[in-house]
Amino acid sequence: MPAYRTHLSAALLDAEVLDRDDNTVTLRPVCEGFASLLVFLRHYGCTGCSQQVDALIPFVTELSALGLVIALV
Repeated sequence: MPAYRTHLSAALLDAEVLDRDDNTVTLRPVCEGFASLLVFLRHYGCTGCSQQVDALIPFVTELSALGLVIALV
């Protein structure tokens, strides 16, 4: 499998988001220097977003074991 490398823009890395404790953080410490999967969700009540997360859940352990950082934004 070929290695893909995509550089995230500084604007995305410095975007402010809320963590699970409602603290404002940037994506930089989560993504910079790591293979990352960013999943952008519209909101918690969105049916499509729920389906997207449900489809991802069975693979989280395997992806994490491969060193992939997963962030739900």
